[in-house]
Amino acid sequence: MIKDSKKTGFTVVEILIASGLLLTLLSLLGFLFRNNIKAGLQYADFALQQKRLAIALERVAEATRRSTFAGISHKGNVIAIQPRKTVGNDGKIVWSEHLEVFWYAGSAVWYRNLNSSQAGVALSASEPVQLTDDELSRLPLEEGGARLAFPVSSFQVSVLSDQELGIEATLERPNGFPFFRQIVLGVPE
Repeated sequence: MIKDSKKTGFTVVEILIASGLLLTLLSLLGFLFRNNIKAGLQYADFALQQKRLAIALERVAEATRRSTFAGISHKGNVIAIQPRKTVGNDGKIVWSEHLEVFWYAGSAVWYRNLNSSQAGVALSASEPVQLTDDELSRLPLEEGGARLAFPVSSFQVSVLSDQELGIEATLERPNGFPFFRQIVLGVPE
């Protein structure tokens, strides 16, 4: 009689080949997922940076809408705004006795609200004050400012016309290409 010699189970060689293929497949999948997750996190972080920059520029825009050119002082990467407070019973504008200051330092856009004594200038409620370049450079900007957007590679304020200010800001993207944002602000007289 001839015995039927059917195998039951796997040989050691078959198990080693199958486990090698499975390990290779899992390594490839892990590599793809890790790179996709890493890229996704980088772009999500960059989207957050873009949002912070947009919010910072919107705060500057809001402050300029509450002022006039006579109440806005700027020099390069610093802008100081004396906003209107209210309109008095006699119909005249009452000006705030605070300055809203935005500036660029240390790869960030900063904000600080300064009263007259902190700013070192006399602010009047009856008329806006425009600071000189020297007064702008003496403002205590390093102490107690709020960081609005970071990492920013540039922030510049310029006069475009007699009723428009331009603000330009640049972020560096993860792939090395800059993200440039410019807003043009129409300033009331």
